Amino acid sequence: MDDNTNPLCTNKSLSAQLRDAEIEVAGDTPPVDLSTVPREQWMDLVGEEIVPHPSIRAFLDGHHGPFAKEEVQNLEIAMEKGYGVEPPLCIVMSLGMSQSGRPWTHIETPNLTGFSLELDDE
Repeated sequence: MDDNTNPLCTNKSLSAQLRDAEIEVAGDTPPVDLSTVPREQWMDLVGEEIVPHPSIRAFLDGHHGPFAKEEVQNLEIAMEKGYGVEPPLCIVMSLGMSQSGRPWTHIETPNLTGFSLELDDE
């Protein structure tokens, strides 16, 4: 592996590398509004960022800082009920969102919502 492809051989600071990784993850794909997608296509959306359901928007807009464990669970359940998500799918809040209260760490972007559609592993 030459120095151009080895991520450990760079002049960028760790925070710059993390910022660049976050930009790459956010990409150009906007979050999905599940209310606009037929249920039979939801399995194709596993891992995608999901638009917060209108039922929790006011709470999110008024919230600042980390979320308590109970708040995370309640918000995930509210998203699932709002959109009608059922097993084997579930809505998951990202670790970053739960710890900071915002879906991004370095670069604010509308492509990161802090919620994703995932397979329920229970």
